[in-house]
This record gives sequence, structure tokens and C-alpha cells, in this order.
Amino acid sequence: MKASWRQACFVQVKDKNFDSTRANNGTNTKAQAHLSAHGTVVGDCGDEFEIKALLEGTDGSNYEYNIDKASFFSKAGWQIDQVIPRAKLCYDFTLSVKALNAESVAAHQKRTSGNGYNNQNDDSATEKFCNLPPLCAVYVQEINFLGMKEKSDWRGPMLADFEGVIAAEHECQDFTADLRLHSKSTDVFVKKIHPELTKVDTYHFSFKTTIEGPNLHDYYLGELHAYDYSNAQDTDTKESVELLW
Repeated sequence: MKASWRQACFVQVKDKNFDSTRANNGTNTKAQAHLSAHGTVVGDCGDEFEIKALLEGTDGSNYEYNIDKASFFSKAGWQIDQVIPRAKLCYDFTLSVKALNAESVAAHQKRTSGNGYNNQNDDSATEKFCNLPPLCAVYVQEINFLGMKEKSDWRGPMLADFEGVIAAEHECQDFTADLRLHSKSTDVFVKKIHPELTKVDTYHFSFKTTIEGPNLHDYYLGELHAYDYSNAQDTDTKESVELLW
């Protein structure tokens, strides 16, 4: 009489990792969660598996994944990048694996002497993680030198017209900008003002303004400097084209 032995099945969620990329409006970078997982399989587990991952945020968001066995049980493991909300949130990252046609624990135990070794046909694990929120970042997106004109006559000042757009993250609670008028013949700016910023949308602010300058023949340009008072590193500068007056 022929007989065969079926080795116990053992599956396990071995590793799970969560990393994140901060959102950055100025560089058009979306917030992302970087998920990875790796499992092990030993014994006679069959060739059908149900492997799932679930990412649940404290804001009620959830993302479900069906994972193929080849990637999950490989050395490199399963990996995915998921776009998530920009704000700081915490997440439950749950993984589960189940061998669908492995011998049942009860069936294998009947053929095992004493207590023996029970099958582990399924396993699951949950970790808690929090993503990285955006940092304060200010960006000058554009500055346009619209032209120049006299205020009254040759005795009055020259008027230089500018417009521009600035982007700033929510985390920038105390940002502002200054606009400087430079002449080519001098090393320092000839006039500086703080343009009034108008909110265009969630992250963008615009302005249109006029600076008085000397009514002298020269090349002029505008320098737009945006910054946050609370952090000297949150700053950006851009110059306009030169125009001849």
C-alpha cells in the first residue's frame, strides 16, 4: 500500500513598512504613502492564496489592495505608491494572507503524533503610521514687468508697473513679499514696497502694483522676494526682464 505525507503549511506576514513623501505645492509634488510588505511560505500550502492589504486613515479614507503571491513571497516583496491627502494623518496598515487549499489544521493534526505541529494557514498584522505633513514653503512663480510711464511730466517720478504670482503652503502662517526696483547703473535697489497680495485659490496669491522710481534714463528691472517671517529658510526670489526708460 502506498502512502504519502503532507507537510504542515506555514504562512506568515514577515515585514511591513510605511514611508511617505511630503506634499509640496511649489514643486507640484503630491503627498504619497510608500507601502511595502513581504511574507514567507513553508510546507505544503497549495498554490492558491488570498493576500490583501488595507490602508485606513483617521480621516475616513481607505485603500484596498489585492496582492499577487509572486511579489508578496519574493525577496523584494510587494510595493506600491499611493497618493494620499496632504494634511498630517495617521493610518492603520493591515496585511492578511491565507492559503486557500492547504490541509486544514484539524486534518493535519489527526495525522500527527501527540500535540505535533499545527498548520498556520493564515496570518495578519496591523501597524500604525503617520505621514509627513507639508512644510512651509514659499515660491515666486512669476513676475512680469508691464511697462513704465511718467507720473506727471519730466519733473515727476517714473512709474513702473508689475504683476506677479506667489505660491505658499498652508503651513506658512506669516508669509509676505517685497518688490524691489533696481536700476542698472546702481548696485542697490532704488525703491522697495510690499505689494498687496490677493488670494487666487488655496495656495496661490497674486498682485498688481506700481513702484515710483527716478525719472532718469536707465535700464530697470523688478526683483520679487517672497518669504515667511517665522523661518528665514522659507524664501524665494525671482527677477523680471530689464526695460529701458
